[in-house]
Amino acid sequence: MNKLIIASLALACTDAHSKNEDAKDFSSSSKQLRGGWKLDAAQVNSTLYSESLCPDCVHFETGVWIKAYTTPGIGYETKVGDNKGIVSFKAVSFGNARITPDNQTITCQHGPTECLYNTLEACAISHYPSSFVPFMSCLSAAEGGGGLSKAKAQKCAGQHQVDWNTLNTCWNGPEGKTLDQVSAAVTAALQPPHQYVPWVTLDAPGTLCTENGCDNFVQAVCAAYTGTKPAACN
Repeated sequence: MNKLIIASLALACTDAHSKNEDAKDFSSSSKQLRGGWKLDAAQVNSTLYSESLCPDCVHFETGVWIKAYTTPGIGYETKVGDNKGIVSFKAVSFGNARITPDNQTITCQHGPTECLYNTLEACAISHYPSSFVPFMSCLSAAEGGGGLSKAKAQKCAGQHQVDWNTLNTCWNGPEGKTLDQVSAAVTAALQPPHQYVPWVTLDAPGTLCTENGCDNFVQAVCAAYTGTKPAACN
């Protein structure tokens, strides 16, 4: 199946809505959900390709991405976290990193610290497929707010139903290294190859998002969904 590619740069991915408009949209969507909206067709599958210290990724993950995840009908059906809205969320945390031919050494665009937190994100994606989105958004908010640290990552885990011991064991053990190798292979297999990050693919036709803007992520998902549209698509 042909994939829609939604490629974005942070400067173009600003949220054009005011807080009041967002609150109004959310209220309207919530009323429709209480009125009986249900997922009645296959979800649109989205995959975000990113890296932990990239400013553009921070912008997207703390803006458009997390907003979609927490919007009724888009990210969920009956409660935040059930991920039964019209779009499913997947992610690969590797981005513009490079791996040696023997799969043993990874060099990251923003240095060794980025490699470290790419691994942490890979562990969260693997172990917590239904709650990694708010966890990753929390990490991005921490990075944008002065830099990541283990203490901040542990706090994010506690806030988003992610068991720190499970995550930490993966992060500091062989599983984390294996997940990094998988992330590298999946990223390298992208066709066409990614040009920058964040880079988002959908598995159905829709509106493209270019380097000039990615605010239409939700619109693209709504266009691709073949069932009854939730109110947030209007």
